[in-house]
Amino acid sequence: MPKNVNSEVLTMKSVRKTAAKAAPKTAKAAVPSEPEWRLYWLAYNVALETDVQELLVTLEIKAYTAWEEVKGSGRSGPHLNDEVWPAVNALCMFAAPAAWQPRLAAAVLAIRQQFPGEGIKLIIQPCLGVV
Repeated sequence: MPKNVNSEVLTMKSVRKTAAKAAPKTAKAAVPSEPEWRLYWLAYNVALETDVQELLVTLEIKAYTAWEEVKGSGRSGPHLNDEVWPAVNALCMFAAPAAWQPRLAAAVLAIRQQFPGEGIKLIIQPCLGVV
């Protein structure tokens, strides 16, 4: 147990103080600055998993987080993983330079055109930093 932690209730001030002492002086957050970065969310029908994995490999996106069996509804209808709406989605999130946006959008549109009834969507947000 850290020295300043005992049976007392921790306050945010003590947590920050402990974290500041524990962090190496040379540690820096990886804050994207040049080039500007984006956070991309890719929601898609699980039937498109192979195509999405190929997209990630082709664009050399090696760091991502994925969620399986995500429920939702959009242009292609409800994907609720039940008896009435048996389809189900997946979700993939990754950070990449803003300059990649046109290539990603084109790749997603190509998959959507190839499989118009399955559902795939790219959501783009600013990325303020990665620690």
